Amino acid sequence: FFGFFPVRTPSTMEMRGLSTFISDIRKAANSKESEQERIDKELGKIRAKFKDGAKLNGYDRKKYVCKLLYMFMLGYEIDFGHMEAVNLLGSDKYSEKHIGYLACSLLLNENHELLTLITHSIKSDLVSHKEQFQCLALTAVANVAGKEFAESMAMDVQKTVLHRQTSAIVRKKAALCLLRLYRKYPEVITPEAIVEPLLELLGGVDYGVVTCVASLILGFIAKESVAFCACVGKCIRVLSKIVLSKDYTNDYVYYGVAAPWLQIKLFRILQHYSIPTDGALKNQITSVLNKIITASERIRSMDKSRAPSRNNAVNSVLIEAISLCIHYDCDRDLMSMSANILGRFITVDKDTNLRYLGLATMARLAFCEEGDAVDALLRHQQTIVLSLKDSDISIRRRALDLLYTMCDRENAGAIVGELLEYLPTADFNIREDLVLKIAILSEKFAMDYSWYVDVILSIICQAGDFVSDDVYHRVIQIVTNHEDVQKHAAMLVYKAVHYASAHEVVVKVAGYILGEFGYCIAEYPESGPLQQLNALHSKFPFVSNTTKGILLNTYIKFYNMYDNQQVRDKTTQIFAENKRHLDADIQQRASEYHYLACNVAEDTVNTILENMPPYDVKNNALLAAIQKSKGEATDKNVWQEKEAQRQAEAVEAEAEAEAKEEVYEERAPAPQPTHEEPDLLGGDDFLNTPAPAPAPAPAPVAAQAVDPLDDMLFGGPTTPAPVATSTPNPKPAAPSGGLDLDDILGPA
Repeated sequence: FFGFFPVRTPSTMEMRGLSTFISDIRKAANSKESEQERIDKELGKIRAKFKDGAKLNGYDRKKYVCKLLYMFMLGYEIDFGHMEAVNLLGSDKYSEKHIGYLACSLLLNENHELLTLITHSIKSDLVSHKEQFQCLALTAVANVAGKEFAESMAMDVQKTVLHRQTSAIVRKKAALCLLRLYRKYPEVITPEAIVEPLLELLGGVDYGVVTCVASLILGFIAKESVAFCACVGKCIRVLSKIVLSKDYTNDYVYYGVAAPWLQIKLFRILQHYSIPTDGALKNQITSVLNKIITASERIRSMDKSRAPSRNNAVNSVLIEAISLCIHYDCDRDLMSMSANILGRFITVDKDTNLRYLGLATMARLAFCEEGDAVDALLRHQQTIVLSLKDSDISIRRRALDLLYTMCDRENAGAIVGELLEYLPTADFNIREDLVLKIAILSEKFAMDYSWYVDVILSIICQAGDFVSDDVYHRVIQIVTNHEDVQKHAAMLVYKAVHYASAHEVVVKVAGYILGEFGYCIAEYPESGPLQQLNALHSKFPFVSNTTKGILLNTYIKFYNMYDNQQVRDKTTQIFAENKRHLDADIQQRASEYHYLACNVAEDTVNTILENMPPYDVKNNALLAAIQKSKGEATDKNVWQEKEAQRQAEAVEAEAEAEAKEEVYEERAPAPQPTHEEPDLLGGDDFLNTPAPAPAPAPAPVAAQAVDPLDDMLFGGPTTPAPVATSTPNPKPAAPSGGLDLDDILGPA
């Protein structure tokens, strides 16, 4: 509706000069120099003609402006002729006015100074009695309106939409123009002031006008849904007329489907509101949905060789009807039929478009409280997993989103396991999103945080380049806040950092965790203090300066943590070697830590380098990253709102769980205070930072016992390793699909 539609009149066909010029350009297309020469020659000729503009008639002015437009579309800069285009707007001939509007739309942007000169011409054309002039003016307003221009035109466009004498074609264009202005500058229009007139138009007999008005209302509802709640009854009555009463003309039948675009828009409007409480309206919309769903099934079974366009029309209406069924979530039979249809879309159909729509719509079933709908998702879980390997990346994205949405405590282990298996072969375009979703699911549904740490380290090892800072920051926060997982995490990262192919993110995580909790595994001969230092420092020459800063922080922690002369001598030597490092940050850290180790009293060092207290993890950055990755739609989508509400509920539940945990910790004899999250990249200056509360000392150890993690890590020690005297609590069973250490890291 926003394009210009040239009309072939005798005047346009007689522009032989334009045809000759275009032919010359096409002949010279093989040589850039020849084309440039011809363009320059024509520009000089047109410039000379425009200088003597008083002698130009409308035909010549139109012809020369058309030549300039052709050059502009070829990519050449046009720095004159704008005023001639503006002058064409004042012509009474349609052909000249049409070229003038076309030139203004192409050559003028929304901030151009000449826009103020065409305001009067456009306002005059808007109130004109000629439909063609009104349509040209509306198209120009929609395409080039800046904010000031929109403010001056919005009221005129609004009057054109609502005026009783406005023709149907003009009203349709005006409604879409008003929608364009509202989407771009919502502050220039007040939807609440025109609710009643728009609802009156929504009940009109011209379905073309009703379709455009429905588009306008749908745009308004994106920001002002409460004001248009009265449109629910109107929408249901129009749908009833089309579907049940068959009250429409053949002009609006598209491949056997009556007004499919109008039906789609009306269903989308209804999805913004709850099911009507009025019994008659509720029965009407239920009958409409039942007829569409059952009729589409019958047509599908009887006619296997329908034209693609007919398929598209039928399925588009069907998908929106199913979405409304899911939104209402009230009729058990309709929900069952909808779930079966979507299941056939993703299992039987080979059409990529249908499988895409089936996967996207099935994700909405997760919002239903009806048990049968959720069961339908679980029945097709394996098919959805297989869709991850589809050749079409859009199908793979939809399958990933659906698995993420349908995941719960019962199937979390299986789904996370499938996603981990898919991760190494996943397309690079979706791998970052895949990593983010695995991290969120493994934390949200972890019965045991040891399993969560296993999963995160697995994705770091398999796809380290696609692991964002938020992911590894989060695992560090979880390990720091949960004492029962610290030993397992320390042992896991210690083994991981030994691998020659260990990713830099593994080194970052290992540096932090071993620096804070390395003492948990320091009693074992294979993972003693010196072994931990050597393992980390073997990666030092190959990592970035940021990671080197983290490792230097770890080394000074080792210096203070272990009363081991070999460790202290080596860390002091490392600091001395890096005092002249090319990077200023590394140089400063090394100098400060060397001074701290050699010149500061041990009690002061102990105070400065005390263990980090628990983090405040009430705000999960990963959930915010998921929302950001989805982007923003042109108009607000009710399903995006539901997803955002679901995420907010998850954050609230997580905050409540953390609050309960804090209350429990407050009852303990030695609580640890919290503080704001520090720089995980090691940006804190330890010499100037106030000391946090001391961490609890490691438990006393006794000999002659073997830690089960030792067998997992080293295949069994040659001599018995020491173990804590206190009996550990039994580890909860991980969800199905859990991993052991070798599954995560593979053979050494």
